[in-house]
Amino acid sequence: MSQATASLLGLFSVLLGLKQYFGDPIECLVKGVDKAFMERYCWVEGTFTLEEYTRDSRRGSVTNPGVGQLLPHHTVLDHSYYQWVPLVLACSAASFYVPRQNDTGQN
Repeated sequence: MSQATASLLGLFSVLLGLKQYFGDPIECLVKGVDKAFMERYCWVEGTFTLEEYTRDSRRGSVTNPGVGQLLPHHTVLDHSYYQWVPLVLACSAASFYVPRQNDTGQN
């Protein structure tokens, strides 16, 4: 059972890590700032949307939901990016696999 668990955790770690560490995990749209720097900043710090800009009362939807000018009375919805999930899954897979290897080596 521990071998199957370790294999699944390892597989999920690889699948999530491919997108986050070798793809484009997030795209921040800003003007006047280096794009690579801003994308790293957004990936580490997270981002937010504004609830007041998610729907248009006249049409029912908007082109860019959650994007608009931040005013003091607006409700901010924070979004965190879980960049550490693949690493935690890999450590969990190792914690299942290593004891099994030790047990089979001693018998």
